Amino acid sequence: MTTISTTERAKQAAEVRKEGSQAQGLDRKVLADLVLEAVRHVGAEELNPPVTTESSLAFQPRAMLAMLTYCYANGVYGSEDVEQMMYEDTAFRALCGRDYPNHRQFRRFRRHNHMVLKRTLEETLRGAWSLNHSPGHNGNGPAKESSNGLPDPAIQDWIAGEVENRIEKAMFIDQMSIEN
Repeated sequence: MTTISTTERAKQAAEVRKEGSQAQGLDRKVLADLVLEAVRHVGAEELNPPVTTESSLAFQPRAMLAMLTYCYANGVYGSEDVEQMMYEDTAFRALCGRDYPNHRQFRRFRRHNHMVLKRTLEETLRGAWSLNHSPGHNGNGPAKESSNGLPDPAIQDWIAGEVENRIEKAMFIDQMSIEN
């Protein structure tokens, strides 16, 4: 087992912060695959449905979880922006028709599924970090991992903080849009 000094961990975390978004540099399909993999790990009993009367695929709890996780990982935070992105995405429209959640339903879903959303976003960002730091990806060299195959603890802490920041940013943007 390799021991890393506190100074070295701080340097690694600062390096990651400089890079900006965890999903930066990843193809949209790769990011979508990471999101879907994270959502697959969520049990149906863990999710609170956003609405009870809608039967469209877009209103299913796993679909809404995937949509919000993808958007937050990709830097889209406000629920109105998420709704707009869904409206403009031709692949999404083809899959769901013209029946998709509005910003109020996204906000409600986030509120009722906060912990699950947090967990899937963290898993997605961890996967993005690992891919961005794998050998041969943009010359970054191998990812620094602990013995359990996860990123170094300093990186894990940074990812957890990043998840909190993104979800708080989404809530703040939504609150500001309600007040205007």
